[in-house]
Amino acid sequence: MKYRIENINVNNLSDDVWNKYYLFKSKIIQEISPDDPVPLKEYIIQKNKQIANIENRFTSNWFVFNGQEEVIGSGELRFSIGNSIVSDHVMTANLSIDKEYRRQGIGKDLLREIINTGLEYKKTLIETEIKTEVGLAFAKAFGGVVALTESENRVKLSDIDWDLMDSWRKEGQSKTEGVRIETFQNTPDDILEEFAALLHTIENFEVPQGDLENRENWTPKMHKRYEEHWKNLGFDLIYKISREKDGKMSSCTCIRCGKSESYVVRQDTTGVLNKYRGRGLGKWLKADMAFYIKEKYPNISYISTGNADENAPMRSINERMGYKFHKAIYDIKLDLNIAALKLKN
Repeated sequence: MKYRIENINVNNLSDDVWNKYYLFKSKIIQEISPDDPVPLKEYIIQKNKQIANIENRFTSNWFVFNGQEEVIGSGELRFSIGNSIVSDHVMTANLSIDKEYRRQGIGKDLLREIINTGLEYKKTLIETEIKTEVGLAFAKAFGGVVALTESENRVKLSDIDWDLMDSWRKEGQSKTEGVRIETFQNTPDDILEEFAALLHTIENFEVPQGDLENRENWTPKMHKRYEEHWKNLGFDLIYKISREKDGKMSSCTCIRCGKSESYVVRQDTTGVLNKYRGRGLGKWLKADMAFYIKEKYPNISYISTGNADENAPMRSINERMGYKFHKAIYDIKLDLNIAALKLKN
């Protein structure tokens, strides 16, 4: 069949092309999350533009057009510039093909574009999330290996045992004399440096990473940029941290909820520094945030959270809270040179 792959600039696309991309993207979203509504077109466009214009990050995008000039595929690669700890060789990449056009070599040709661009920039490894079995099979066909398996888990507010949550709060308070929980929306400047350092340690060294290699230096500037990204997309970011008796931060959890996803609250990073574990801080934080969500966002359909399958303590907390498995998430490593060789065959 006739098709072409075009390296596009998302800042200069016409309304017509965005409309065609939105039709394509809606199909991909519905395939991955058939029970959830598709975000508005304006949100999809704005998110793509913001990602493409993040400071100190290189991004390249491709669209695939069929003979009727409809968008039937897309690809993207990204990597940080000067912000990696030990992983300057790693980039993130993803591609999607309309299921009506699969198994015709389009994905293979699109992957070749992504890999050749990565090699030009001296990258040797792709690390990316895959949320479908067909995507997993495609990655494995070109040498991809699963570096970490995660799960998205969901719970309805009505399914949470609130008496249990209350007992976790009380247990945490009784085991941690002098420790207090603080709540804030958007990180105040006077704690920005300390909080960014906490997130840097938790994200890079405290939560399970499997065989993933990418590590980013989570600086105060990067954290403010992250908050600005979600704020511009209409999302609230709410944090809860614990402070020890000596005033030091010891754990945190974060949620985000926005107008474009008003049906869900997404709970992101939850972590306790290793030396402060074993006192129920994780349960206390999760319970305290659950009560916050119940009060502030009572009309949501569910809370969504993800965690590594090997993170047994957090899995146990989530299961006791009432979370149910929703879908598997595969964190993939793909060696660019191995994939390039397979693409020649």
